[in-house]
Amino acid sequence: MGHVGGLLSGYEFVSEDGAPRVALPDDWYNLAAGPYGGGETHGSAGVNRVFTYGRIASDDDYHIDFFNQLILSEKGVSPSYKEIADSWAAHQVSDWGGGNRAMAIINDYGIPPFTGLYEYGNIWHWCTESYIENETLGMVFPGIPQSAYKLAERFTKTVGDFDSSTWGVFYAVLYAEAYFETEAAVALEKAALSLPNGSWPLQIYNECKALHDKYPGNWREAIVEIEKRRREIFGCDNIMCSPDVNNAFAILAILYGENDFETTVKIASLAGYDGDCTAASVGGVMGIIGGSEAIPQKIWDVVYKSGDGVYINDKTFVPHIGKDYPDEQTWDSIVSLYTSNCEKQIKAAGGKIKNGQYYIPFQAMPVPDCVVLKNSDFERGIPEGFTGEWNVESGNAHTGDYYGIIRHADGEAVASISIDKGAYYRVSAYVRTGALSEGTLFVKQGVAAKSIGFRDVTAGWVLRSIIFRAEETSAEVGFLMNGGSGSWVGFDDITVTKVEDPGGITHIDITQNREGGAEFKTKWDGTEKNVAVKYRRSDIGNAKYFVFVNNELYLSVLFPSTGKNESVVYIPIKARNGTVNIQLTPVDEKMEITSIDVMGLCPDSI
Repeated sequence: MGHVGGLLSGYEFVSEDGAPRVALPDDWYNLAAGPYGGGETHGSAGVNRVFTYGRIASDDDYHIDFFNQLILSEKGVSPSYKEIADSWAAHQVSDWGGGNRAMAIINDYGIPPFTGLYEYGNIWHWCTESYIENETLGMVFPGIPQSAYKLAERFTKTVGDFDSSTWGVFYAVLYAEAYFETEAAVALEKAALSLPNGSWPLQIYNECKALHDKYPGNWREAIVEIEKRRREIFGCDNIMCSPDVNNAFAILAILYGENDFETTVKIASLAGYDGDCTAASVGGVMGIIGGSEAIPQKIWDVVYKSGDGVYINDKTFVPHIGKDYPDEQTWDSIVSLYTSNCEKQIKAAGGKIKNGQYYIPFQAMPVPDCVVLKNSDFERGIPEGFTGEWNVESGNAHTGDYYGIIRHADGEAVASISIDKGAYYRVSAYVRTGALSEGTLFVKQGVAAKSIGFRDVTAGWVLRSIIFRAEETSAEVGFLMNGGSGSWVGFDDITVTKVEDPGGITHIDITQNREGGAEFKTKWDGTEKNVAVKYRRSDIGNAKYFVFVNNELYLSVLFPSTGKNESVVYIPIKARNGTVNIQLTPVDEKMEITSIDVMGLCPDSI
């Protein structure tokens, strides 16, 4: 009720003189009767979702939230990436932004996390969908925030990546923690521990707290000031969907709301930018904090209508589920779906349900273990934190104003890091190059090094990652430009995160057939694993391959150009117990496959 009531109250995309208008007037606010509730729009982009009282139509703020619960009920407590994609394909999800592009990629046999990446064609990878469509995952994890974190990592990457996904995970943790807190600001403070150290979302959270102290009782001053901190993000075509500003507004609404449902929703509704989404997110939190008694009667009247209310899967509106999904659902049936999934998650976490009582195991707050690199996002605007022949340039960064760049043949940028011997880490960075330029991302420990090459990344910033085991207590992380006059290699938003031990690694030597494909058999234990395909491809562009598991098409995957060096693509596969046959078959272009490692899936950073 709080989530949907918030959506029906908030203002979206209000502009003035061509610029976003923030901190809207008090007299615009109308609970559950804002632009999406059929009230005055004042130039908002809202489309009425209240057909009549008790008949609430689908919107992107909650149609995927509800659909996620169907996935959990059909696929189990921890669906694989493939199972999530199969559900989207079976039900043909209709969505805006990142969800729209994810559906197109899934229809071409793609699966998450590839579906959330720009490189696969998700031009709205940066947008809001990762968090506005996945917050309520946390509702099925009462008091078990680590479990919420892990599942949200997976679902948010279906439709986006980077900060948008980080915010989605944050909300899932916040919703999970809110069950056992009586003060929203306390739940918020605890959930902020899930924001990666050194990340822009964590900086935004800290700045919101500082502004709350700076302007006591004056949320408008804080809103106006934090809006000026907006960072550019690659691909953004609507600044009012910026994740940093919108989530800053949500944080400020909770802080200034002083634990009151309607005050919090009002601030979020009037803050500006994507305010309907913001109000929905905080409305859900406040509903959990205060329970049904906290929800104003007007929301019950408009939405629930004494139990007669229904949710309408509106196929005349873009956000809807297109196939084999109810045209209408009672709110009680949706609550029952959440409740059923909640009980399964409690049991999966080691809890139990006895005589109508829930026994929930304690889970500490998830805290990502990140190695903070000085100047990892280069927003200081000066070439520090790395040694070598490189520089910082402005304009067209992955995020913010600046990025690192190498313009000299055989130039490099190298940073030293401290790590825990024996642990596993993931190094990730967004990279870009000039035409036909070649670069390398590497991790070096003593004389041993792991590296991946990339070539001709001219269309936009793409994600590159290496998973490695720490054999020493220190390492070097860096970038090289592999020769070429007049060329360049750019890099931005570098992260080094400790991840779960992938367990036993099975190394497979591959003999390729002359068509460029490969086939191998290996033992499987029924879990989801990473198939790490090491390859080399000097031609520009991507080689598209089909992956077959036991002679059934599992997914399509892209292998980008590497230049002279090798690279690796991590393919998540879930297969039955026993011997499994896996085939990689080129669709068009070929590549040289040098080796394959099968390892445990290790995306989790807590």
